Amino acid sequence: MWKIENEDEEWTIFMRAKYKDKNSEWIKYLKQSSIGPGIKWIMSEMDEGSRWIVGDGRKVSVWNDKLIKDFALIERHVDDQFIKQRAELKVKDLIQNGQWKIPIPMLQYFDISEIPIQK
Repeated sequence: MWKIENEDEEWTIFMRAKYKDKNSEWIKYLKQSSIGPGIKWIMSEMDEGSRWIVGDGRKVSVWNDKLIKDFALIERHVDDQFIKQRAELKVKDLIQNGQWKIPIPMLQYFDISEIPIQK
């Protein structure tokens, strides 16, 4: 399932097109398919157990990676000027001395409680 979610091979693109909706969310209904029920089952298991490990945050995009929500923030805010002006923002830019430092204007895109932290 990791490959289907994260790689752009012909078969993974096909699977996402067949089993995801226009918002890139897994469909909740079953299509006529022998593998549909299995995909639905494994996706719920995978979603429940998946968490981000951002490390130092140098490679994780705040806008383009599915870090905070189950979709990339840019997908829902395509024409947002705040995001466009900070298109290259990485998670490392939001961490200072091991603590999250979230600019107030960013809280319009997510709630502070949604930030993945290791407990």
